[in-house]
This record gives sequence, structure tokens and C-alpha cells, in this order.
Amino acid sequence: MTERRSNGSRSLGAMAGGDDADIDPKLVKSFGLFRELERDPDGPLEDAERRTIEMMAGRFGKYDFARTAKVVLAGDLTFLVVPGVDGVLMLPPVRPGQPFSAAGARTETLLRGKPVGSSGSLVFGLAVDGVQLHSVELADRSTAEVPVRRNVFATNDPTRETP
Repeated sequence: MTERRSNGSRSLGAMAGGDDADIDPKLVKSFGLFRELERDPDGPLEDAERRTIEMMAGRFGKYDFARTAKVVLAGDLTFLVVPGVDGVLMLPPVRPGQPFSAAGARTETLLRGKPVGSSGSLVFGLAVDGVQLHSVELADRSTAEVPVRRNVFATNDPTRETP
């Protein structure tokens, strides 16, 4: 059993999951984000983030919400990443006062380098260990090289239609 990283919330510790068996071993092997031992490298969850995770834990049973990772990218884009039995949930940043949304992808999709989801013109996902720039296909079929931090990447796609 490996040492577990905590997101600093006592109440989250009682949520779904609790040991590495609740996370797809391929996720743990391929994404350092799920092996980090440092506590809260991007800061503890804020109250609104914690409430969102607690609400989602009641709706999605195959994810280990106690292992939620907070990743802050350039421009203060904050993502919450929740590992699970066969994939991840990613909660992209939202404007203050708006509810969080979530996008999910299966492990095999992540290992192929496909994005997890999008929110408006923002495209986001996970890149395996060792990738510093991730190639993202935009809506117009062009590609963008996007920096990766702690396995997370995100870019605005100006060619994507937004509501």
C-alpha cells in the first residue's frame, strides 16, 4: 500500500474510496498527480470547492473524492481532478457565483491523450507523466501545443462555438 495524499479535508476522508484499490492502477502508474505525497501543493480546497466535492460524492459512486487533487494552471485556472475505478472526473473553473460542472473520461481515453472535456471555449484534460507540451486538436482541426502542469492541460479554443 502506498502512502496517501490528502486534500486537507477531514470530511472528505469519509467519502467514497479510501485506498488505492478504489483507483484504476493504470491511473496511478501513468499520472504522477495521483501519486503525489506532498499535501496540497496548490493550496487546500476552498469552502465552495469542498462543498461541490461533497455534493458530487453523493451523486457519483465510482470515484475517490477523498483523493481530489486541486491543480492551478497559468491564469489562475483551477481544476479539481477526482480519480476513480475506471477514469477521472475533472471540474473546470467557473466564474464566481456559477455552479461547478464536471466532465469525465475513462482511463483508456486518457491514456490515448484525448481531452477530458470542454466548457465554453476551454478544452482540458490530463497528459501522462513526462509530457511537458500536449498537442490538442481544436474544433477547426488545427492543433495547439499546450503546456502541462501536474498532468493537467487546458487551452482556449477560439474556433469552438460557445453559447
